[in-house]
Amino acid sequence: MLARLALLALALGVLPTAAQTPTPVLDGRLVVEVPEGLDRLTEAQLLAKYGAARKPADGFGDAILAVTVTATAMALPTDDADLGQVVAAFRQQLGATYADAEWLRAEVDRSGDRPVGVLDVWLPVGSGRVRNVMVLVALGDALGVVAANASEAAEPGWREALEAAVASVRHADA
Repeated sequence: MLARLALLALALGVLPTAAQTPTPVLDGRLVVEVPEGLDRLTEAQLLAKYGAARKPADGFGDAILAVTVTATAMALPTDDADLGQVVAAFRQQLGATYADAEWLRAEVDRSGDRPVGVLDVWLPVGSGRVRNVMVLVALGDALGVVAANASEAAEPGWREALEAAVASVRHADA
């Protein structure tokens, strides 16, 4: 079903373009360039998709929510020097939850002004898979998590835009 919807989206020309809009998230603490074609999700949409316990602070998605970009601040005081341990803990937790996870990347990226943790993984969900790319950002009093997710059917058409979105995550004051 999702594969058909992705093909329909491609035929209608609603797959992402290279255009990205810099958007403040987490009460303006971070900025992420949200791909064109993803709209801000309402509170009701966030609750329906994630539930109250896992609801992100900010979210953007396509019409069928096969592709999302979300932002959450976790109550975990984190400094830049802590990111290596945080990445390892996230990888261990996801690996314990999803034994069949296919890891593409789990590391601290130091190429920008400040380091960020990056986790890139295919997770088994139902009868398919979801690509989940997370950027972990030290906020001092919290850990900022920006995640881009795409179903296996939607991922090929969104790959470049989602990778650009997570690569764009930065502190708002940077």
